[in-house]
Formats: sequence, C-alpha cells, structure tokens
Amino acid sequence: MKIQLLLFCISFFVLACSNSNTEQHSVSADTTVQISALPLSVPVDTVKQVVVKVDTTVVKPKTNSVNKQIQQRAGEMVSDAKLNGEPILMQEELLPEILSANPDTVKELVKSHYQNNERNFPRSIADNFEKGTSTERIHYPRLNYVVEVFKDRYATKPYQTLGYSARKENNIIIVE
Repeated sequence: MKIQLLLFCISFFVLACSNSNTEQHSVSADTTVQISALPLSVPVDTVKQVVVKVDTTVVKPKTNSVNKQIQQRAGEMVSDAKLNGEPILMQEELLPEILSANPDTVKELVKSHYQNNERNFPRSIADNFEKGTSTERIHYPRLNYVVEVFKDRYATKPYQTLGYSARKENNIIIVE
C-alpha cells in the first residue's frame, strides 16, 4: 500500500514537472520580447510605495581642504589625588550657541559626573555592638573640576575652559 502511494506521488510529480516545462517552452516560443530603453527615473519601492530620491549632484573634491581628524576626548575618574583637591579634567563638545543660550548646561554635566562617581567615594562603617547593628556612611568630598569645552569633535583646542567645585550637603549636590 505504501509503495503504491509512493509510486503514485512520484509519477504525479514527474508528470506535473514535464507539463510545466512544455508549457513554458511553447509560451516562450510564441511570444517575442521587446526591449526598449526606459528613461532614467526615480526608483520606486513597490512594497512600501515610497519614492527613493536619487542624489544627482556631483561633489567636486576641494583641492585646498584640510583633512580633519576626529579627536579623542579625555575624562577622568575619582582617585586619591582627585579626592585631595587635584582638579578632574572633563572635555565636552558643545556649540557656543548652546552654551550661551543655556549657561547651566556645563554645571549639570559636572553634577551628573559627581553623582555617577559616588560609588568611588570613601566609606566608613559605624558599629553598634550593643544592638548588633552597623551602618555604612559615605563621605562626600568636595571635588574640583576643569571643564574644557570644544566646538565640535574635530576641534583640537577648547574655546572655553571653566572651573567648578562640586559637593553634596543635605542630599543636594551643589556646583559652584
């Protein structure tokens, strides 16, 4: 029974494949293909129906242009020297227009840096042996910052250097 079913399926498959090939040959023999030059147009994505714009402008290379290189910016973490008053260097990229419109932007960056480095601040543990409890205390130091502000990622020299001091009192970070 299984063999008969298998032979029937194979013969049906062979018959179907042979009929489709003869139909393709007969159709291709009866029709002629015309190839005409189509005018250059904007390609259209037929699936999404979105027109894709083709940029036809030719960019001429500048002969006297300076080859710009992307600069790496430095950022320092809290260390023993930084906890003892040495300034922490921060290099930020900020347009002069944004800095003049929002002068507190750099202060907020310093505040964020101070808050992110809280895990590196010194800690002490106060034990109460009578009650069997201990509490951890974080000592929030005053950190000094030197912030160099660059115009963009290609600038090699900062256009402004700012100095700030950050500390935490009563759960409020104060940047001066």
